[in-house]
Amino acid sequence: MKIYICCTLPKTPAGGSFQFFKAFRKYLEKQQLITTQANNADIIVCNSFLNNIEALQLKQQYPDTIFVHRVDGPIRLYNTLSDKRDAIVYTLNNYIMDATIFQSKYSQQSNYALGFPKQSHETLIMNAPDPDCFYPKKYNDLPKTKIIATSWSSNWKKGFKVYQWLDEHLDFSKYSMTFVGNAPTTFKNIKHIPPVTSDQLGELLRQHDIYITASEKEPCSNALLEALHCGLPAIYFNDGSHSELVQSGGLGFKTNHEIINNLEIISKNYTQFVEQINVPSFNKTMEAYIDYLRTLYNKKKSNQLKPKTITKSNYFYIKLKSIFYRLINKLIL
Repeated sequence: MKIYICCTLPKTPAGGSFQFFKAFRKYLEKQQLITTQANNADIIVCNSFLNNIEALQLKQQYPDTIFVHRVDGPIRLYNTLSDKRDAIVYTLNNYIMDATIFQSKYSQQSNYALGFPKQSHETLIMNAPDPDCFYPKKYNDLPKTKIIATSWSSNWKKGFKVYQWLDEHLDFSKYSMTFVGNAPTTFKNIKHIPPVTSDQLGELLRQHDIYITASEKEPCSNALLEALHCGLPAIYFNDGSHSELVQSGGLGFKTNHEIINNLEIISKNYTQFVEQINVPSFNKTMEAYIDYLRTLYNKKKSNQLKPKTITKSNYFYIKLKSIFYRLINKLIL
């Protein structure tokens, strides 16, 4: 079984999907399961709307190859309802993709509610970050509770209103706070570090004690998982998939004032919260991906899965629709 990743991976720091696929590609290389040539692939893995035109072209060229869709979102819920990227994702899933991988129950159910076309072959596999970069620190020293938040995106719905409130109301004689990534605002008391590499981010996370995320409608936050894998209990806005990921390894909040109380509780019971962090290991996540892809591969061999074919008219319809939606997004976003 050979797997081709239909996703252009940037060399500079980027969002969660790109970070996941970098780690996924590295794992596939170690297992000798990857191919860099689509014509040699048994399975092509795509990610939501990324490289959507390439995915369409590959489907036309290799109709007998299995196409698997790793789905994000719904993007409209954490961005704006006028965002057309979900429409691209849903169109691709309906016409091109043979199987779907969701990242959380929240993402799966929310996409269904907004009209996502169900597949005969679907599964749910939570993300996991690169273990070479994101692993727990060896000891926990709390002379001063050090808080950290991270976000590659500068979208306000990533929690920046809450971080602004913390910048004004957090007791900085008792706590310190660092934000790493891109921000649409400036901070007076919170230390702001621009985007860094995964190696550097892992080191920064391990230098802190508690992670906070106030992002909204997250399908499966890679940033939150990176912190949990580094052994940091999390304080999270109780929305989206955050509670699925954190479980007993942190506390949720709905109002800003709850954050202060949560900080007190976690600080006083720190070891207990650290020990209750329970996220799938990177290897288990990768094994789940390979097992699912191999199941699809075997089903095709036994004629239980027949890859979708695309007509010439559908090809041009999807291509024009995708280009049109991207042009709209450039105008409205």
